[in-house]
Amino acid sequence: MKQFFIILSFITAVTVPAMATTDASLSVRGALIEITKNLQEIEKQLMNKQANIKTLRDIEQTIVDKITKEQHQVAETLLSLRHLTEYSPILIMLSSESIRDIIHSLIVLQSLTPKLSAQNRITFDVMKNLTQIKLQIIEKQRDYQKADSSYRTLLDKQDKLFEQKKTMYPEIEERPHQKTRDLKELMSEFLKIYTNQPPVPMLRLAQPVVGTVVKDQKGVRIVTHQGNQVISPCNAQVVFIGYLADTGNAIILRYNGLYVILTGIETFTCQEGDNLLTGEPIGRMSQQLTELTLDLKQGEYPIDPSPYIVTVA
Repeated sequence: MKQFFIILSFITAVTVPAMATTDASLSVRGALIEITKNLQEIEKQLMNKQANIKTLRDIEQTIVDKITKEQHQVAETLLSLRHLTEYSPILIMLSSESIRDIIHSLIVLQSLTPKLSAQNRITFDVMKNLTQIKLQIIEKQRDYQKADSSYRTLLDKQDKLFEQKKTMYPEIEERPHQKTRDLKELMSEFLKIYTNQPPVPMLRLAQPVVGTVVKDQKGVRIVTHQGNQVISPCNAQVVFIGYLADTGNAIILRYNGLYVILTGIETFTCQEGDNLLTGEPIGRMSQQLTELTLDLKQGEYPIDPSPYIVTVA
């Protein structure tokens, strides 16, 4: 009987919402969801702008290579003309007794002069193109800086909301990660605690981070940028935040008997036991990694999450 009450107390502790649904808390969490959504919109813009700048940089390098090649050709032509100056065709014509030498000198002189003129025209046109590309790069960089400034302003507002959240729930503090755990061991523990349920056909997972979704053997990888916002992909409870032996920093969310495992996050803004709303911020990407891994499990059994993800990249 005593064991029964211990188990019942443990189940109650992990299933009771960790956050009170007061008007104030709902207001703060709603504001966090909205501001994080805006941050992700700007993240998409920043990623697109970075891609555009990189494309322009590649074009710029191609043009520079072409100019370098043209300069080498001009240098070769000028070298040939210098030789002709040292050994003037006119002097050769006056001193040579061979009609063939005279004709050859005239042909060489006539061929080099137009060639040099054509090379100069090509170089001039290429330089004009290079100037236009450089102006485009400057314009794109200004747009990027403007968007980045807006992003940082929103980050400051988000941080203030997190501070408000901490005043409501003082226990939400940054803390060291748990000791290294084994995912299989964790899943076995969860099976003992929670009722096993089949996958929900209508399950929809919001893409947790801005980026490109790539299907993997175990789940999906989302190629993103360093420091990007990570949101809860569904209404779920946080059952684990810590370090997994085979994946690194991870957060495990439980939804109707299914488990969503996210790895690649460096800073967490939630804690174990929290009941999250879809779109609520749960952390930020690592400053070293640019991939978020999403796995979906029913107990110990993996499920392909790709059909359930609503892409926002």
